[in-house]
Amino acid sequence: RRRLQTLRDLGERTLEEAQNIEEACRVACHTLSENPFDITFSLIYLLDADEKTASQQEAEGVGENYQAAPQKVQIGTEEDVWEFARVLETGRGEILSNLEWKFDKLPAGAWKDDWTREAFVLPLAKSGVQNAPAGFLVCGISPRLKFDDEYRSSKPEDSKPSFLRSI
Repeated sequence: RRRLQTLRDLGERTLEEAQNIEEACRVACHTLSENPFDITFSLIYLLDADEKTASQQEAEGVGENYQAAPQKVQIGTEEDVWEFARVLETGRGEILSNLEWKFDKLPAGAWKDDWTREAFVLPLAKSGVQNAPAGFLVCGISPRLKFDDEYRSSKPEDSKPSFLRSI
């Protein structure tokens, strides 16, 4: 129910409140942050014109100066901490595990006594252009829930990863 409510809120608020891409990013991250039991943090990066650099547009739950939330990322270099190059290559969302080895202990949303170990990195589609990403959404995965088909889906019986893909 939480995930479905998050999807409803995301769709409604983005349509009602966002007049441009920057506002859409702000509204999306803020809406996702209201569900700290499922999404421990969120970051949105947009590709620059050269498509080799991604710039952070919004961040919730990781702090402003955290190494997990760089302002600019050169894709395919050691700066590419969220492995955007791999997401561009595959064209689909990727799960990153063992985040504590890369970033120490990332906040775990509602779970103050724990930390986030996994994140889902999803390409964001460019409006009106098929197979052309506009950027990336990075979502921290709850340390208390297994990231299975039910977690990934907006409906328990649906095995497609529609929950995060539809953002």
